[in-house]
Amino acid sequence: MPGALSRKRMIFTIRLLVIIITAYMMLFTPSGSESMFSKALFIAFYLSTDLVVAALPERFFASLVIFYPLVIVDTIMVTLGIWLSGQAGGDLYLIYFLIISFSSLSSQFKYVMLNVFLFTCVYGRSEEHTSELHSH
Repeated sequence: MPGALSRKRMIFTIRLLVIIITAYMMLFTPSGSESMFSKALFIAFYLSTDLVVAALPERFFASLVIFYPLVIVDTIMVTLGIWLSGQAGGDLYLIYFLIISFSSLSSQFKYVMLNVFLFTCVYGRSEEHTSELHSH
């Protein structure tokens, strides 16, 4: 099937997108008491976990043995990222689960990217609308 990604590359790419979104929320939202150093350390560690995934042999991704632990680790990491960013609201949860849900609908990279782009636009518009409501 031309244009289809391997399971390993798809997991790596989806995780990378989640890491980028989590890092963006952590770095660009006003936070309470957490320091920028702790946020940077968290982001570096989270990125390094994706490098470990990239280094694993393709045969690990043939079964679901690696998939479920990654889902659990990512759920914990995103929850920790939300806590560190001070954004305990539902916005980051919403965008995280929408990207994962709709990205899993397709095995073709261009459709995964289209889904991520569309939901990022929807999220951006909802944030813009929310900030307009708070400014009045």
